[in-house]
Parts: sequence; C-alpha cells; structure tokens
Amino acid sequence: MAHRSKVNDLLVESSEMYRAYWSKKDKRKLKDRSHLLGANLKGLDLQGEDFRGKLMIASNLSHSNLRGSDFIGADLRDADLCGADLRDVLFLTQSQINSAIGDGSTKLPSYLERPGHWIR
Repeated sequence: MAHRSKVNDLLVESSEMYRAYWSKKDKRKLKDRSHLLGANLKGLDLQGEDFRGKLMIASNLSHSNLRGSDFIGADLRDADLCGADLRDVLFLTQSQINSAIGDGSTKLPSYLERPGHWIR
C-alpha cells in the first residue's frame, strides 16, 4: 500500500507542476467544488484547471479553453465539448471522450480519436 500512496503522490505532484505552466496568475479559478454537475462553463478560459475526480455530467464546456487541465477520474458523461480545446490535457481517456458530446471543432489530444457519434 505504501507504493500505491507514493505513486498517487507523484501523480498529484506532476499534475500540479504541469498545470502551473498552463495556469494564468490573473485568471479566476473555479470554486473548490467536488462536482460540476450541469455547470455552465461555456467559453471560459480554464487552462490548467484541476478536474481530478470531478462529476461533470451534462456540464457545458463548449468553446472553453481546457489546455493543460487534469482530467484523471473526471466523469464527462453528456458533457458538451463542442468547440472546446482539449489539447495538452493530462490523463484524459478515450472512454471519457466517448461518453461526452463533441463536434468537428473540438480540439483533441493527438492520442485520442474523434468518436464516430460526434457531430461532424
């Protein structure tokens, strides 16, 4: 168990360092909430945000800048990612993308494929 704790600590530390690069000092951060169910975050600059383990079901992230954000364990079911910029994010998986809503203007990391059910 000590090994698992060290690995988790390393992931958190790495995430904080990476997100610090993307975060803007003058940018207003999201309130510390454990979930963002149905939240309207449309068009916001959310670079370097920490979405680790957040419930983001049906949230509106369309046209938002999410570069450098951490998505490990985030629940993106039915989240609107149309036109969002997800390049350079951390720990985003294909299954998270598959459960979200997107379109041809959604910018994905190079390691993820655009789901066939997304609007072209």
